[in-house]
Amino acid sequence: MQINHTFYQHLTEQWQRFADTGEIPSGVRPEIAESWRRSRAYGVDMEWPVISTLSDVDFQCLCEENRSLIDFVMPVMKRIHALVSGTKNLISLHTPEGYMLAYCGDEYYHNGQGGSSFRIGVKWDEESIGTNGVTLALRLRKPVQVYGAEHYCRFQQDGTCSAAPIFGEDGAVLGIINMAGENTTGSLHTMGLVALGAFSVEKQLGLAHSYQLLDDTFATIFEGLIVLDQDLCISRVSRSVTQMFQVREEMLLKTSFLKLVGSLEPEFEQSLRCSAQPQSYPEMELDIFGKHVSCNVSCTPTIINDRFRGALLLIRESKTVNTLVNHLAGNTAHYTFDSIVTRDKTILQAMEIMKSVASTDCTILLEGESGTGKELFAHAIHSVSHRKSGPFIAVNCASLPHSLVESELFGYEKGAFSGALGQGNPGKFELADGGTIFLDEIGELPLEIQAKLLRVLDTHRAYRLGGKREKTLNIRVIAATNRNLAKEIQNYNFRADLYYRLNVLSFYIPPLRERAGDTVLLAEYFLRDLNRKNLREGSGFHKEFSGDFLERMQNYSWPGNVRELQNVVLRAYYCSGSDRIITVDHLPDALRPTEGTPLASHPEEYEQMTRLMARCGGDTEMAARELGMSRATCYRRLKELGIRPKDFRR
Repeated sequence: MQINHTFYQHLTEQWQRFADTGEIPSGVRPEIAESWRRSRAYGVDMEWPVISTLSDVDFQCLCEENRSLIDFVMPVMKRIHALVSGTKNLISLHTPEGYMLAYCGDEYYHNGQGGSSFRIGVKWDEESIGTNGVTLALRLRKPVQVYGAEHYCRFQQDGTCSAAPIFGEDGAVLGIINMAGENTTGSLHTMGLVALGAFSVEKQLGLAHSYQLLDDTFATIFEGLIVLDQDLCISRVSRSVTQMFQVREEMLLKTSFLKLVGSLEPEFEQSLRCSAQPQSYPEMELDIFGKHVSCNVSCTPTIINDRFRGALLLIRESKTVNTLVNHLAGNTAHYTFDSIVTRDKTILQAMEIMKSVASTDCTILLEGESGTGKELFAHAIHSVSHRKSGPFIAVNCASLPHSLVESELFGYEKGAFSGALGQGNPGKFELADGGTIFLDEIGELPLEIQAKLLRVLDTHRAYRLGGKREKTLNIRVIAATNRNLAKEIQNYNFRADLYYRLNVLSFYIPPLRERAGDTVLLAEYFLRDLNRKNLREGSGFHKEFSGDFLERMQNYSWPGNVRELQNVVLRAYYCSGSDRIITVDHLPDALRPTEGTPLASHPEEYEQMTRLMARCGGDTEMAARELGMSRATCYRRLKELGIRPKDFRR
């Protein structure tokens, strides 16, 4: 298309013929012809249109709704205007409804030619001013140019409009950039500028959206995020980092991260700069302006064109990692006081006291023979305490190798001993932070560890093996023992000061033989549990105990206590096979009654001897001393009564 004076003159003649006759002359572009017809149908006056303008209040509200769009578009419009300086033009931004939001350009259009339509708040739509570039760009969803007399109203015909829509990421039109200029031969180039301007705004809006998503991610992500520049200075942090470190964001920005890592500085910088692979530090001690924070740090270097440009750090506080470890390891309380099956008045009274003291942080000592369920009571105490949402760590002190007791309980630092993990490891006390640690068989602890445990109980602080800094611990200690600690103190096997520190609140859990009625009650409980389990799995049917079986249960001394009873019921259940009644025939040989059994002929002596053997832990020499007889005589008496010392050994 050749654009010159003749071209514009021809457009004026076509427009005039339409104005006079209402017929579209040949040669009028289809999109212009359709717009002229719509404009006439709307009743727009081609000479003196009624221009719609927003009130000041409504216009201010509209600007606030479109503030981001205006902020992005104005610099682009100013840049376009600078490129066409020396020509009379006005560049404007319009809403999809046609309202002019902002403009820049020559006062020629704003104050003079074009009149009141070149003002903010004016509505450029077909219903108001007929055919124009803004309306057509919106309708056609593409850049358009409207030349001279192609405009429906005469007051706009001295200029050419070049308009382009701005699309959002969802494809909706956000606004229109329009450039109105004189009818000159250079008007063909303006549409390209306007289209590029709209495209530039779209890209900036998309980038801004991406940044906003990143900002939202930084603001809401649970883990801490730190962005380092190529000098390893902090350029950005997430909100969770400031909360974790308890500092303001501005205190961290531009701070060298190397200053925070202490002795790890050379190793950290070397590994980060010289490797493109992510690095992981399971435990890193950060010095945050004098405050030590133990963290798990994952580092991902940023490499652009084979050059190190910075790094992204993912930070988790060690106690958060420990919480996850405890969750995965199942370090929680599994039982409550409702899980304890008993009718024994002594235990019921002790349970009421336990419930009342559970809310305190007092150390508790549970005493009783093996198998009485001391750990069950420890679980129950934790489950009603204010620490119930925290970890419950159970440690059997008797099972810890002597050489590893300290490292298992208190952890160790990197390189603390041969075979230690390269990054160090938290101990059971650290894992129990915020919760309860249960030290079962505490009488088995070596004396040197007892001294360290005493200090931890007094200060609630502990050093790792090979560590130089104490860690503060928020824990509650429950200990248990089947030994007579008072005698162990006399034998120099247990520290008196530790005993008194543990024995703030103590509870004795009586053995099963001293709990009248609990034997049958527990046996029936274990049987119901087995019935439910096997019926649920479709691999069994309902079973019951015979009368002689229950009588044998009630008359037996149970040196292994509740644990032994549970195992006997379990064995009898499965040994009974397809039988629906469990009888004494399904008991192990040691529990089956025989004719002339000493239990029937000398029940009182039998009970006395079983209690004695349980108290002595199966030690016949100790039992003989208490009875005032020789060891051989004691053996003979036990054999006559059908009592096996090995059944009582701990």
